[in-house]
Amino acid sequence: MTSAAGAQAVARRFVRAFASATRPALFECDDGCSYVVKAPRSDGHKWVGRGMAAEHVVGELGASLRCRVPVVGVVGLPEHVLRAQPETATMAPGLAHGSRFVPGLVVGQVPPAERTTPDLLRVGLLARWVGAVDYELLRQEPGGAVWALDFGESLGGPEASPEAIRDAGRKALVASPEDLPALPALAAVSQSAITAAVLSVPLAWWGFSPDAVRSAVLAYLVDRRTRLLAS
Repeated sequence: MTSAAGAQAVARRFVRAFASATRPALFECDDGCSYVVKAPRSDGHKWVGRGMAAEHVVGELGASLRCRVPVVGVVGLPEHVLRAQPETATMAPGLAHGSRFVPGLVVGQVPPAERTTPDLLRVGLLARWVGAVDYELLRQEPGGAVWALDFGESLGGPEASPEAIRDAGRKALVASPEDLPALPALAAVSQSAITAAVLSVPLAWWGFSPDAVRSAVLAYLVDRRTRLLAS
């Protein structure tokens, strides 16, 4: 039996799998919510661990910035739930990253004029702050709200050393004109909130030398916030 210690919710029923590179799956959980879950995989996919950590931290920081991002949580995956479905056979039991399921999200174009709304200006600043290489904007139907998600390639990337992460945090960083309206929201995110977001990640997700990586990520976020606010 897999321990659920540290989990905020435990998967009870598989719903469906998604055909993306990280092979997430949707589960109904014991807190009454459904989560899109990304977990370490037995086939050795390199995204695991650090990518999960990055998505989790950015989800917490995005909420602090009042961005429209899914609620994130640590989801416990019992072995018997995973082995009951061929689609989840390569997911490792234990603690996994979960994003609260948002119904009706579809891929669609976000016109340039819409990217200047306060919501998406904050998302753009979030992406710059965390060094997001890529992320998705998905529209919710009906209603048309745009959600930001899939920030796994952030915080220096899945293979960066602690030294490389710290060095990246010290590099010059200037807010763009588009960032300026969102800077007050960033100023309102305290260092204690940043620390709490980083510490909310299970230590094992940081991979090799997890304490050093976690400390480097915290320094990276604090340094980049300072540089953006000084612009």
